[in-house]
Amino acid sequence: MNIKDCSFDNSDSFYDQSTKIVYDKVSEIVRTGCSVHRPKTKEELRSLIKESYIGKTTCSVVSGGRNWGYGGFLPVYNSTDIISLRHFKTIHSFDEELGIVHIDAGVTQGELQAYLLQNGLDFYVPTTGAGPYGSILGNALERGFGPAPMENHAESILSFSGYLCDGTEYTSAFDEVDSFLSTCFSEGIGPSLDRLIVQSSWLAITDVKIQLVKRSGQSSLALVSFTQSQWRLVIQFLQRNGVERILPIAGVKIIHKNQVRSKEREDHWVYSFVGQQEWTLLFFIRSEKKLHGSVLKQFQLQLRAIGLKKRDFSLKKINLYIWILRIIPLSFLEDLASAMENLREFYYLGDGRPSSVGHQVRNKSQGLVWLSPLCPLKEDRVHDLLQIVMSWNSSPILFSSTWTWTQLNQRTLALVIPLQFDKKTPQADVWKDYRAKLDLLKAKGFAPYRLPIECMDHFTNSIAPKHFELIRKVTRALNPEDNLSAGRYF
Repeated sequence: MNIKDCSFDNSDSFYDQSTKIVYDKVSEIVRTGCSVHRPKTKEELRSLIKESYIGKTTCSVVSGGRNWGYGGFLPVYNSTDIISLRHFKTIHSFDEELGIVHIDAGVTQGELQAYLLQNGLDFYVPTTGAGPYGSILGNALERGFGPAPMENHAESILSFSGYLCDGTEYTSAFDEVDSFLSTCFSEGIGPSLDRLIVQSSWLAITDVKIQLVKRSGQSSLALVSFTQSQWRLVIQFLQRNGVERILPIAGVKIIHKNQVRSKEREDHWVYSFVGQQEWTLLFFIRSEKKLHGSVLKQFQLQLRAIGLKKRDFSLKKINLYIWILRIIPLSFLEDLASAMENLREFYYLGDGRPSSVGHQVRNKSQGLVWLSPLCPLKEDRVHDLLQIVMSWNSSPILFSSTWTWTQLNQRTLALVIPLQFDKKTPQADVWKDYRAKLDLLKAKGFAPYRLPIECMDHFTNSIAPKHFELIRKVTRALNPEDNLSAGRYF
């Protein structure tokens, strides 16, 4: 793309003011005829939204523009006014007794972490692999998730304020009675409008109150290496613990060996600390410090009973290994030290400390889009989904050689797939292939939990048309001119 290299908002999107072109260098999506606005106050934001409504133009409000692999900073339509909330950076208050923080829409993971550290507050940040520049609010509104406590970030939202499409002020249910009561009981009274806002196009949010969790006790990162034939055992382990709640598992992920393999060499001993088999189950064990040793032993016994074994790492142990490997002047230990440093980055995520470890799947010479189908925690369904996506390794357009499973709740896994493509491939071919993959997933009973901006219409028209016809009726009432977050889904 011959677009002036004018990055903004710490994102991977670029804007050329002279041509009004916006370009996302991750997904290679381009939008033309766009203007960018950066209001500094709520009143400025409100005025921009009202102007859009009255003038029947379209606008798109973004908190940070880090929605990489889904469209980044870009709107659904061309000729859209992009309203960036990069100046909405205030952290208004923190209630240490209840763990409630009140932040503006533009506050990032790194900024919240800095605030907590500066004020001596030992709480987890709701982290993702997007790194320190990722917006707290933006990720929560997209139903993002991470391994730190309050793993489903949408569920951490307690209340928020903002503006509807015509500039009407919106507040949560009990704000008219007492703002703190509204935060404490976010369901309010009557139909819960707050729950309609997630992944919607109906509200420009200025500030939000979210729930944080305080660090306590001790944490260990456990790794269980297993083969393709042992999937059944792993699923049974997760099912049993989910239903019976026997032991404190959190932040469950299952990663393919391609994600931890050294890029320079493939000697199996290089990743002997993180598993030599095709798959590795990772999860956090959190408990009171005095009970932690006993809890680890119970996990070991459970896993041995089904023919599996674990390795567990505290942050202290990981740092010790890295220090030893780095001070020994042997070049062949470099790869193992790098593997341990990657493991430390994942530990940071589970410990609520911002990390950009998720960006390691990116190959900057290729374009990337995400596809994240949901899967019931059932052996046959996992097998079916794996058969589909592993065939995409050799796909001629959108291909993938690594996959990460995340357990969202006791019933559901999400398979997060980084689909890469040659940047010379025409965009029309890329999105035709993406839509074909959506159709194939639907035919087998699977669907993603979120979508890139180029495929929202396909999902609403072809994948779940009945559901989105109901959504359309609500949208007509709350955003009749389709001026706010214009074109989202429709």
